Amino acid sequence: MKKTARRAISLIMVIVICSTSFFSLGASAAENEYEYNDYPLIVVRGFDIVSFAYANGEEILKIDVPEIITVATTFLLQKFFAFRDDATETLLAYANKLFGPIASDPDGNPIFEEVHIPQFITSTAEFDISLFGKKHAQGLIHEAVDQLGAENVYVFTFDWRKTPDVYAQELDELIEIVKEETGKDKVNIAATSMGSVALTAYFHYIGYDKVDSAVILSGVHNGADAAGKLFTGKLEVEKETVYNFFDSLATTQGTFVKVLLKIAKFIGLYDFLADIVADVLLGYQDELYDGFLRNTFATAPGIWALCPDECFDEGLEYVFDGVEEEYAGVIEKIKGLKDFIFSTEAILDRAYEEGIKLSYVSNYGLGLVPIYEGADAQGDIVVSTYITSNFANVAPYGKQLSDEELAGVEPEFISPDKSVDASVCLYPEYTWFIKDAIHVGCSYGSEFARFAIMLATSKTQPTVYDNELYPRFLQVDENQNFVR
Repeated sequence: MKKTARRAISLIMVIVICSTSFFSLGASAAENEYEYNDYPLIVVRGFDIVSFAYANGEEILKIDVPEIITVATTFLLQKFFAFRDDATETLLAYANKLFGPIASDPDGNPIFEEVHIPQFITSTAEFDISLFGKKHAQGLIHEAVDQLGAENVYVFTFDWRKTPDVYAQELDELIEIVKEETGKDKVNIAATSMGSVALTAYFHYIGYDKVDSAVILSGVHNGADAAGKLFTGKLEVEKETVYNFFDSLATTQGTFVKVLLKIAKFIGLYDFLADIVADVLLGYQDELYDGFLRNTFATAPGIWALCPDECFDEGLEYVFDGVEEEYAGVIEKIKGLKDFIFSTEAILDRAYEEGIKLSYVSNYGLGLVPIYEGADAQGDIVVSTYITSNFANVAPYGKQLSDEELAGVEPEFISPDKSVDASVCLYPEYTWFIKDAIHVGCSYGSEFARFAIMLATSKTQPTVYDNELYPRFLQVDENQNFVR
């Protein structure tokens, strides 16, 4: 019982640390003066669970810390007394309670039609953005309003459960509204995270002639490491990657959270957490897939756009093994995405041919969520740098590329810490790498956010050679201002 009590207390500390880590941090950065082009900006947000709401506006995802503690304690006690079936039921019941409202049926259609993602069909001058957060895409929206004026900034959100052709059409409908309201014939786009899938889907299914300039921030148009490994069942929890994750988290936080994380590491909480996560994910993997994952996320056909090419076929076979007939409808929808998913490079190449000014920002130097094989790579906590950079050669977290790997590579393509070789990514002259930046970045008031807006509104194709203030490799402090 003492061991169980210790686990419960440690779990409470984990929750405090993780919830505190998401507090917004104020930032003050030097002003960056530049000339915007004349087109309005659409900020395309990415994979969003929190904003899902019922038709009456009530949000479906309600994180109740006391309830989490109760569920976790119950689960641990049941495991302690070897009541495996009861522990499984407790785990699945809570997971399905949280995410069940976004579940899809075996044909890939949302079960609860009244559950939706709020969408915005006017400029930010016409609705209240005060409830938006100040980090990531939402921070970018706030900054864009300050820099460009609310009447020139629009927001596109999409239901990632739908297939990409559907939300590509929805983006086109918003673009037409923007054109009509502003009198402009084109728009600029800042695509964040899975927003890059919406952008490439727009190019693929709709066309290129309505977009002037675009920036992709932490893009997952090449897939996402976690999705690929999750759908192929390649789960893994190593203590080294747990250390990497929390050490990276500490890098991005203020003093208070850093101290908490140091205490947690000192008392062995990292090791305890690694054991718990490994026990749940690996010990209950079959139950989690059969009783939760397949009927929530895997039956949402649009989420398969996050599955990297090399994992796609294997993932379909793994997730639906033995139930192919029952899930034939959604499987057919998922297979219908294959042409789009496997065409990313051709889509981006075509964008340049059509005259679109397209730039990429890839973050590096941080660890990844430590629950799958390959999580020893470096990235932005959420996605690896290899993915977001369009396939740069990147060393594992905390390591350097070998002399053999760097042989013959021009110094301008090698990061100062020798962990990234940009020469082999698809578009090295249009790709910036930002060390210590979290996924998307762009906190409100930060130089990072203003830099992103500059790329998204450029009158000419930006390159890493244009401005000595913004070379290929940059680094941010905890407030996402550049360190020079």
